[in-house]
Amino acid sequence: MKRSRLSKNGSKPRAVRMSRNIDLAVANAKKRLVAKAKKSGLWENFGQDEANKIHLKFADVVDPYGSGAERENYDKINEFRNWAMDFDQHDLERA
Repeated sequence: MKRSRLSKNGSKPRAVRMSRNIDLAVANAKKRLVAKAKKSGLWENFGQDEANKIHLKFADVVDPYGSGAERENYDKINEFRNWAMDFDQHDLERA
C-alpha cells in the first residue's frame, strides 16, 4: 500500500509545496547567469553566490538528511551548484 503525501490536515508538506518554487528560482538564476556571462564573461566562483542565496531562501525545506522531499530539494540546489561549477566557455557559446 502506497502512502499518501498529504499531512494529517489534508495539505501537502511544506517541502513538497516549495519544490516548484525551488525549480523556478534555479531556472531564473541560470538565465540571469548565462546573460551576465555573455555580457561580461565567466569568472571564478561562477554561480556560487546565487546557489547560496537560493539555499538560504529555502533553508527550512532543504536538508540532505531530512524527509524525501527535503532531500529532493537539496539535490536540486546541489545540481545547480554542479551546473555552475562545470559551466565553461564552450557551454556559453552554445547557450
